[in-house]
Order: sequence, then C-alpha cells, then structure tokens
Amino acid sequence: MQSQDAAELLISALSLHGSLSGGDETALRDTSFRLHRYARGSAIARAHTSPHESCFVISGLASREIIMPRGARAFVGMYIRGDFVDLHAFLLDSLDHDVVALTEVVMAFVSHTDIGRLIASQTINRLLWRFIAVDAAIQRYWLASMARRKASDRLAHFLCEQYIRMRAQGLVSADGFDLPLSQALLGDVIGLSAVHMNRSIQTLRRTGLLKWEGNTVTISFPRLAELCGFEPSYLNLQRLATSGVDGTCRD
Repeated sequence: MQSQDAAELLISALSLHGSLSGGDETALRDTSFRLHRYARGSAIARAHTSPHESCFVISGLASREIIMPRGARAFVGMYIRGDFVDLHAFLLDSLDHDVVALTEVVMAFVSHTDIGRLIASQTINRLLWRFIAVDAAIQRYWLASMARRKASDRLAHFLCEQYIRMRAQGLVSADGFDLPLSQALLGDVIGLSAVHMNRSIQTLRRTGLLKWEGNTVTISFPRLAELCGFEPSYLNLQRLATSGVDGTCRD
C-alpha cells in the first residue's frame, strides 16, 4: 500500500461520519502519509512520550493499553481499519497510555503539522473531532458494560459493536468477520477471566446466535443485539441509515 492508498482509506473513514467536499478530498490526497508495519505485540506508541504525528490503522487490530504500577495491563480500546489510535496526541502534551499491535498491523502516520493544515477546513476539523468524540463514546459503553452487564451480555455487546464497525468498513461477509485473537486475549480486552470468557462463548453458542470457527466469528446480529440490548446510535455512523441497520436493530 502506498501513501495515496492511505489517503483514500482516510477519506472513506471520514465519510462514514459526514460529507467531504471535493476540495477537502484534494487536501487529504495531497497529504503525505508514512506507512509502517508492526508485528503482533509490538509497541506503536508509548506512554509518557510526546509524538509529533498521529496514526490510523490500515490493516489488522491495534489496542490502547494502560500498564498498572505492578505490571498488569488494562485494555481501554480496540481499533480496526480506518481508526485513528492517537489523534488526541495532537492536542495533548504527552500520551498517558501505550498503543500496541494486537495482530500484525500496518499503520499510516500523519504529521501534526499536516493535521494543523488540514483542520483549516471546518469540515475536516469537525470530522476529526468526531473521531475523538466517537472513541470516547465507545469507551463509555465499554465502562458501562464492565460495570453492569453480565459476562455473556458483555461479550455479546462487544461482538455486536465490532460487527457494526467492521461492516461499515466492508470487513463483514455473510454476517461473519475475522477476529484473530485468542479467547484469553479477548477476555482481557473486555475484562473477563478465561473461565468466564469460555462460559460466555458456550452460552451464546447454545442460543444459536454465535458461531466461532478459527478466527471467524459469525453472529445473528438482530437477535444478538436484542439479547444484550445493543443499540448502535452511539457509534454515530451515518452509513447505518442506508446499510439496513437502524437504532432498533431490525433486519
């Protein structure tokens, strides 16, 4: 993939949240992106550093992690193709978390100087702020799930969220999507022990709403969404209105 391909992906990702003018698209295509590949488990950005560029996912899965004083790690976000993982670094003096490759990933970096130039466009400025706002909304829902949902519903809500987000990026086929994470690692991501993770998967399998074969997860989205109370409006994806998924999660 070349820098121009990264620009097209960013245009597509921004367009999930609003319309870009021809001039905005030209400005994005004229921006230089630095691409870098990371192996699974590699650090993409470190806490307590002050990066001069921000990056978004081209392929693979990345996470935000906070390392506790005694070495335990807490996952505070998971990111797919088209997601910025550290756009807020443009506004902050330093990062307060690590960004790590959950799988092999390719990242596209854009300098903060270029971001400063791009946000001269009110539309691009608003859509980049929207990235940050939606990311915060997702974290609020993760927090609510960990606080109030039982284990199987927490897993179901997470899978519904990933289904909608991946569907918007064209990563879903026949209600299935790739989730190349071990059950133990996914349990860490959503705050479940290995035992509770295994029980939750078995519970959802018995309902017939979940199939998990290798790295492929297939769900019956409307029924699974109803089961766990998933309502996708917090993702603020304009394309939902035309993709057959609305706030009531009907077929």
